[in-house]
Amino acid sequence: MEVTNRLIAAMRGMQLAAMGRFVSQYDPLARRYTAAEVASALKWTTRAAASRLEWGEHLTTTLPRTLAALCAGIIDIAKARTMIEQTEIIDPDIAGQVEDTVISEAENRNYRWFRDAVKRTVATLDPEGSEQRRQEKKKQRRVEKEDAEDGMAWLSALLPAEKTEAIYQLIDKIAHSQKTADDPRSMDEIRADVLADRILGDPGNVKTRLDVKVNATTMIGLDNEPGRVVGHGPITAQHARKLGMRPGSEWFRLWTDGPTDTVLDYGRLKY
Repeated sequence: MEVTNRLIAAMRGMQLAAMGRFVSQYDPLARRYTAAEVASALKWTTRAAASRLEWGEHLTTTLPRTLAALCAGIIDIAKARTMIEQTEIIDPDIAGQVEDTVISEAENRNYRWFRDAVKRTVATLDPEGSEQRRQEKKKQRRVEKEDAEDGMAWLSALLPAEKTEAIYQLIDKIAHSQKTADDPRSMDEIRADVLADRILGDPGNVKTRLDVKVNATTMIGLDNEPGRVVGHGPITAQHARKLGMRPGSEWFRLWTDGPTDTVLDYGRLKY
């Protein structure tokens, strides 16, 4: 497996080296077309091709030792990517110093050590730039949701590291205090429940709206047609019935076009 891993890394390195040489042949104005050309040849998206071309150029022009280590199979693409992403936004001279400081230790270190060493070296050699980038990144903090399968969804937040760590420690501490010998839930399940309970609190304190579309025949148990959470997607019939029967739920009649699910009319009464 180790030999295979080195061969894969070497092939990725040679590909990026070729891309770096390829893009260097074009002047800045013509480079806008190189990504489309590579994407067509490799059946990639233009965005993916543009990203790899930028990696190849950065490796060939600024990080020759990283490229050499990748082509030799000494480091894998994950370590090379970390070096690229941490140094492409700083002065090339400083990037070279970061590479010289870290790359010689890369072969015998795991990814976590390598990533932290690169970040620490960048912060040491470019303290003002690092602080400026931190302040800019802080402006990108946000909360996002993403659909998952089987009636589930991901909720994620981009926050300052110290707040993320404090939140996780609090959730974990509460979860461990709630765990009992007869509780069938895993710690992951308990932590997830703690998070939801801490945010939502007493359901009577905050009014939220969750729209669930489901056939009337499904609600009364005549069939098991899937329902749909608006903003998420399909859910099972049993899940839809459970949501519809929660205390405080309100029902409205909707008339929809079957094939498209377009709402044609809706009742004014709630049940």
